[in-house]
Amino acid sequence: MDQEFKPTEDDKPIETLTPDEVLPPSAEFTPEVVPEIFVPVVPSDEVIQSIEEEDIIPVVKQVVVTPKPKSVKKGNGKTIFVILLIILLVAAGVAAYWWRDKTATESVNSQADTLNAKIKTLEIELAEAKIVNPVDCDISCSPTAPSTTVIESIKASITSGNTAALEGYMAASVKVVLTASEGPGVAPAEAVSSISDFISAATKPWDFALSASLLGQYATSSYGPYFPSIAVVGASANNKVISFNFDCYGKISKVFMVSDKSILQ
Repeated sequence: MDQEFKPTEDDKPIETLTPDEVLPPSAEFTPEVVPEIFVPVVPSDEVIQSIEEEDIIPVVKQVVVTPKPKSVKKGNGKTIFVILLIILLVAAGVAAYWWRDKTATESVNSQADTLNAKIKTLEIELAEAKIVNPVDCDISCSPTAPSTTVIESIKASITSGNTAALEGYMAASVKVVLTASEGPGVAPAEAVSSISDFISAATKPWDFALSASLLGQYATSSYGPYFPSIAVVGASANNKVISFNFDCYGKISKVFMVSDKSILQ
């Protein structure tokens, strides 16, 4: 069964006050200043111990080192250095090869010059010996005919007029005889000049296939010594005759020239 509710004094309704009743208009509001009370804080033993440990233990800072990126300029400088080094090595190799080739060439040229000088000296000595002891004299040297190729070249030099080629087939000293006028031995160049003058007045063609009977007639004439069996003899269309004699080395040693073949009869 429900109990009956009876109000008490505490349950009396609260009287509602107007603003004027709470704070009269004439009254000024002055805030009450509450004095600040300082309460000292005493740190505990754990806090004091922690502070002491911080003072004793050094603080280790962790430093993170970040690797720096390689400089582009350094990379380029290293590349340029390598290229320059390669260029220097190549240049050194080329210079070494050039120097070796130059030295070898100079050595070969020097040896060739020395040999040529010796040959010239020997040719001069031989020419001097021939002047003292002519081929006509009885010396230990038998005239030798040159090769067929040389003989054909001698013939071609006369028929073509290219007498300069004869110099290579001549001895160091050559006797040039024009009919009865015989002089001392001359240098090959001078002998070639005399031959050129002689054939300039000759009429082509030249005939180097003279008959054996005609050559025998020449050999029995007063100029017979200039027509040995190994001589190369030719006659022009206007009856000029030229005869090439050879020494024991197969070199042209004498050139006999006749202005008219009638002199040989």
